[in-house]
Amino acid sequence: MEHGVLLLQGSIPAQLTFSANEGGDYDVTPAVRANGVEASFAVTWRGVDRTTGGRAEDVSGSFTALKLASGAWQLFAGAGDVLNTLCTSDGTFSTHGEDFAGVYVGATERGDYRDIRLELQHSGRTHAGTLRYTNPWGEVQTFRVLGFHRVAAADVAVRHMDGRMEFWAQEEGSSHRRPMAAPAQTVQVRTEAISLGWLPPRQSVAVTLHRKGG
Repeated sequence: MEHGVLLLQGSIPAQLTFSANEGGDYDVTPAVRANGVEASFAVTWRGVDRTTGGRAEDVSGSFTALKLASGAWQLFAGAGDVLNTLCTSDGTFSTHGEDFAGVYVGATERGDYRDIRLELQHSGRTHAGTLRYTNPWGEVQTFRVLGFHRVAAADVAVRHMDGRMEFWAQEEGSSHRRPMAAPAQTVQVRTEAISLGWLPPRQSVAVTLHRKGG
């Protein structure tokens, strides 16, 4: 459940508590159950976070968690939200376990976004790190990478998610700016390279980043 909070909040708050009620807005019909969804839970959470100035504040949120027959969980929030992912029964991201760790560099084909540098390190079953680039106005923008992996999905209800690349980022030093997720089909992994059709916060681009040393 903590992954759901991380992708909605950008960090794991202190004094984090959960409340889960079976049912919620997701109706587990006989057909849905036949496709591998065993139960639906409405999850609410609350905790204490700190602003960039160090001031403590109460934070809270909610999402839906579906328990799947394989033991995995699908976590998702409202339409258009960054949260729609799969976790295993032990609480880690459900991924294909590929190794994307490394430093990737490049620039857009038009050269308007340059000095792009994506650094990925292992973080459990996913990867975390930083993304930095210079925008067309000469400003350097830096983002925390909260997750980067390829989804592994076995249950019929979520099989369409299998093989999907997921990439979440949050602007560095901006704890109040929510994390962002790469739109569908904008991340492709090639041999020693990553092709992106999106840069946070909202840029549509065309760029291939090559692994340094690759």
